[in-house]
Amino acid sequence: MPRLDYYAVLEVEPDSSFEHIKKAYRKLALRYHPDHNQGKSDAEIKIREINAAYEVLNDPESRKAYDRLRFGGYRQQVDGFGESEDTTPDPGVAFDAMEQTLREEAKKDVFSVLMKDQTRIQEELSIIRERVVAKQGYDTFQETIVLQRAREVIHTFISKDILERREQLLDVAHQMLLSQEVCPSHNEKDVNALYRQLEKFYDEGWAEGYLQACQLFYVRR
Repeated sequence: MPRLDYYAVLEVEPDSSFEHIKKAYRKLALRYHPDHNQGKSDAEIKIREINAAYEVLNDPESRKAYDRLRFGGYRQQVDGFGESEDTTPDPGVAFDAMEQTLREEAKKDVFSVLMKDQTRIQEELSIIRERVVAKQGYDTFQETIVLQRAREVIHTFISKDILERREQLLDVAHQMLLSQEVCPSHNEKDVNALYRQLEKFYDEGWAEGYLQACQLFYVRR
């Protein structure tokens, strides 16, 4: 089974240069190449693990996304279940940890944007307050209505940079979960369904960031 830490897979440090990572990959790929290890199932698993790690760490943007996911909490959450760096966590644990990490990453992006535009937050709160009062006759902070409004306007807060970061994080998260056998069948339908689930978590994280910002500035009238 693939290991969790791609740096450990390639036997390099997290601050290693791209050239060092490339050299380490070539060395390991040669050592575990199928031609040199015929009939050895462990070598077959190892070469798949090496290729998966190198595919992510050799690309600057993918590596940046991977590091953000690791330090964002995914690795710490998984390791917290008693797994060592050299073993694969339970697929369910890996999936749940990735969901939480993606939500948090998305939430931080939108929350940060809104904190820089407090006038817009007040405008949004006015719209939300009108809807709440129209529904129940008095003003309270109704999360359901706030999240509904978030889904309507969230795209107006999303810059090109944030959208590109989302795509990069989702691609790397998807690869990481596939390497952790979260989708063991690897048929196209299931693989695509897994990606759509990750998209859903990320988009819900955006809405949660909007909710958090509104909640911070909400004052009942």
